[in-house]
Amino acid sequence: MALHRIVAPLTLLLLLAGCASMPLSSMVQLAAMGREGLERVDPAQVRVRLSVSQGYEIDVSRARLRLSVTAPRGASRDVDLSLELIERSRLERSNGLLRRATLQPTYLLRLTPQSAAELAALRQSLATRERGTQRSFSVSAPFSSRPAQATSVTLWADLKLSADGAWIALLDAAELRFNSRS
Repeated sequence: MALHRIVAPLTLLLLLAGCASMPLSSMVQLAAMGREGLERVDPAQVRVRLSVSQGYEIDVSRARLRLSVTAPRGASRDVDLSLELIERSRLERSNGLLRRATLQPTYLLRLTPQSAAELAALRQSLATRERGTQRSFSVSAPFSSRPAQATSVTLWADLKLSADGAWIALLDAAELRFNSRS
């Protein structure tokens, strides 16, 4: 019975990680932040790296990093933080297991000064120590252009919470298919 309580949630976690295109190692990294992890994040060092398929352009002015904190007993808190471009380059990205990596257009972003100040002011209230609190990050970045007749795009999104920290993959070669009316 005790083994069943461990194996079932682990299996579900692996399935969710595969479906969401978020590596299990990233889920572990974010969980390892601990309850005080948000208190230690320096907003000036937060970085977001976005890569897209060839032919797509990201509308950086509308790109956002969302932080959600949900406590078991209490209201959840969502914060949308604006991003700005540091540099645009091409980065070799993996296209999945047993597929060759290719160079993809990549945007390196940071929090705008206003969003960095907002996160600094909110850090303490977001970093609740209540057991069972869930913290999640997501990135939204609409396209400013895409190829005519496009049927799909592959996306990569990474988050870095400190200058010397590792990149945390939020999306790893996630394929988004468009319906015929898009």
